[in-house]
This record gives sequence, C-alpha cells and structure tokens, in this order.
Amino acid sequence: MITLYDLPISSYGCKIRVLMTHKKINWKSVPPPDGYGSLAYCKIVPAGTIPAIEHNGFLLADSEAIAEYLDEIIVSPPMLPDDPQD
Repeated sequence: MITLYDLPISSYGCKIRVLMTHKKINWKSVPPPDGYGSLAYCKIVPAGTIPAIEHNGFLLADSEAIAEYLDEIIVSPPMLPDDPQD
C-alpha cells in the first residue's frame, strides 16, 4: 500500500489522487503530522512539502516526480505518452 501525505485542499495532491484512483492503486491518504512544514512532518519528509508518498520504505516528494514514478511502477493504464516529444 502507498501512503500519500496530502491535504484535501492541495491541487498538487489532487493530481496524485486522481492518478492513483485511475490506476486502481491501493493507497491511503494521511495529513502531515502537525501540518506541512512542521518539525514532526520534516522528520518524515525533509522538505516538509506535500504531496509526498511512501512506498515500501521509499519516500518521494514533488507531484511531478511522484506521477512519473507511479507511471513507471504501474504501467497500465499509462498516464504519459510513449514519447514526451509527441
């Protein structure tokens, strides 16, 4: 299961929620402890930003990087074109 650190008002988090729902990924959303940027959250995600995911001990922040990672590990249905230049 993938843990998504996110807040409902985050548009970047929304992008990841839509992607994971579309790909039928098993995930749970949790708010950053004490809010994003907090010391408690920075112990988990050093940048203190949302969204971030934790997957099998691997931590990744930045919605663009998360989207690419998820598209690489769950290939169907694809979310990116075969050739980004198209």
